[in-house]
Amino acid sequence: MAENILVGDGYTCKLTGLHSLGKLPHKRHGDAQDNPLPEYVYAEDDGYFPVCQSGNDEGLPVRWKAPECLRQHSYSTPSDVWAFGVLMYEVLTLGCYPYRRIREDDEVAKHVLNTADEEVLTQELSIHDDEYKLMKQCWKRQRKERIPLADLKEKLNDLRKKSGTQRLKIVNLSAGHCGNVTLTSL
Repeated sequence: MAENILVGDGYTCKLTGLHSLGKLPHKRHGDAQDNPLPEYVYAEDDGYFPVCQSGNDEGLPVRWKAPECLRQHSYSTPSDVWAFGVLMYEVLTLGCYPYRRIREDDEVAKHVLNTADEEVLTQELSIHDDEYKLMKQCWKRQRKERIPLADLKEKLNDLRKKSGTQRLKIVNLSAGHCGNVTLTSL
């Protein structure tokens, strides 16, 4: 997934490669009935969040999918929050592959579906406690319990401000041993 992120001026991140998502079916909703434009549609609403159902999402990467995506092919903003938590893991471990100790995607899916709590990915040495706490809020089992996107943005800004001069410098990263880093203060 990190290969689908471009970093631009001012460290602005942009998602790419979304062509692989294809078109998800949408259900017309409310005033869309009166609008003749075919692109004016809404996703289905499950009572909490707009949800898109996909009949075929085989091309999507399993390691970033939330439980409801694996179980029901059901996608929503909270499932994007789950995937963002996995992306945070990648970024904070300098590109370690999520669930790297599990080889097969089918086994990753079983792990995600059967893990009792939100610790689906372990806290590596390079991930601070407050960062991991935020990641765990992204990995709540029930999507309505996950941190809302606006709150996630606010907490990320708080973490950035808090880190300020306390940034850590990586002095040794053993090749082939993701997450096995030596850290020292600047």
